[in-house]
Amino acid sequence: DQLTPVTVDPEPMYSGKEIFSTLFPDDLNIKVKSKFCKKCEVCEEENCLYDAFVVIRNGKLITGTIDENSFGAMQSNSILQRIIKDHGNALGRIFLDSATKMLLYVIRQNGMTMGLDEVYVHGHAYEEIEKILDDAKTESNKLIDAFHDNDTTILRRAPGRSMRETLELRIRQVLAEARKKAEETAADFIGDEAHSVIMTKSGARGNILNLGQMSA
Repeated sequence: DQLTPVTVDPEPMYSGKEIFSTLFPDDLNIKVKSKFCKKCEVCEEENCLYDAFVVIRNGKLITGTIDENSFGAMQSNSILQRIIKDHGNALGRIFLDSATKMLLYVIRQNGMTMGLDEVYVHGHAYEEIEKILDDAKTESNKLIDAFHDNDTTILRRAPGRSMRETLELRIRQVLAEARKKAEETAADFIGDEAHSVIMTKSGARGNILNLGQMSA
């Protein structure tokens, strides 16, 4: 009865933020970045275009996406930890039980799954990933040639390492950077609305590495 519908046509409907806010104590105030954060140069906080900055003010979820960062039991500045710290374990248990029941109901009603179409990358994104991998291969071959030619201007020996060990470290670094770029490109192409991205970014199942490997 206390909720305000976001629309009444053709029937009253309520936002997820309004409904989830009913689980919070009235004096809960917290700000935290979610895992959907794009790491912008300047954080817009409440005005985040990606709804990645969680703001709870006086027990109301104003902005943000609830995920592992904001909800997780192992996070130092999470909602659960703040409730336990301010109100004790008993209220923390009530919040956790209530949130779990609510989320299980939502999943049963709407489902959360994925298909091949949610990891299929094509067009410009696929070409970009191909370029990233080709560039990594070229850079790796360049390092290998420098190793055989003893070219220290390109392959400088790392402190405490042999040249062969340095070569291995540099190649692993190049491939790791290429993998990260390919993962980010695939995730950006698929979009945050896809169930596969929601599951990985929220911390529910898998990680962005799995998604990138399937896509690329």
